[in-house]
Amino acid sequence: MIYTPKEVLSDNAHEIEQDGFELKPDGEFVKYESSHAGSPVHYSGKYEIKGDTLYTRFKNQYLDSAYRLVKLDDNVLKMR
Repeated sequence: MIYTPKEVLSDNAHEIEQDGFELKPDGEFVKYESSHAGSPVHYSGKYEIKGDTLYTRFKNQYLDSAYRLVKLDDNVLKMR
């Protein structure tokens, strides 16, 4: 998976892509998904990077994930 930064994020639901995420400097991880009705929903959790792994944690443990970081710089995030 390869991700590039958005220039501007908005709180307006119609402007958020169907699937994506946001890494905030304070450790918050926001996951965006499409609902069954087609409208976007978001889940707020926390993230932590240990070595080459990005861990995400949510109140609902079924949303928790771990990704291996392949490349990370100001313009690209590549992970598996």
